[in-house]
Amino acid sequence: MKRLPLIIVLLSVTAVCGAQEMIRSTVGVSGSTAVVENNGNERIVQQSVGQSSVIGTFKNGSMQIRQGFVQPPISVEGVFEDDTNLDATIYPNPVESVLTVVLNETVTTAIDFVLYDMLGRVVHTQKLPAQEQLQLDMTKLSSAQYILLITAGNKQFKANLIKR
Repeated sequence: MKRLPLIIVLLSVTAVCGAQEMIRSTVGVSGSTAVVENNGNERIVQQSVGQSSVIGTFKNGSMQIRQGFVQPPISVEGVFEDDTNLDATIYPNPVESVLTVVLNETVTTAIDFVLYDMLGRVVHTQKLPAQEQLQLDMTKLSSAQYILLITAGNKQFKANLIKR
């Protein structure tokens, strides 16, 4: 008879515990969690302000520890590989007057050249028709280090360039 009340209490607790639900949320001084719906897809958005912690991750076997208290679930469903690298060769580097660009693949669209200085400012732009080998006049540029971006269609080639 003494066990009957204990069994009733345990069964009641078990029934109540089954009604629990796991909800993603953010607990912090300043932060929030919101459910956003876009085109019929429901997304959970979390943000945190002023979180300070050690930077980095630690992985041991199947366990991974990441910084902070906003921890997204990790699920890799596939890897999308898109070949957007343009196969090109530039020479000479360092360049004094004329830079030669050799495209090692067939390009059918116009080719855009953009030259940036090390502060990210556009120094020179040029658009040329598709050719296998191109020459760029560099005589008007100051001696410095530049970043060259060549775009043909959806493919790009990037290189550091030194002008003497």
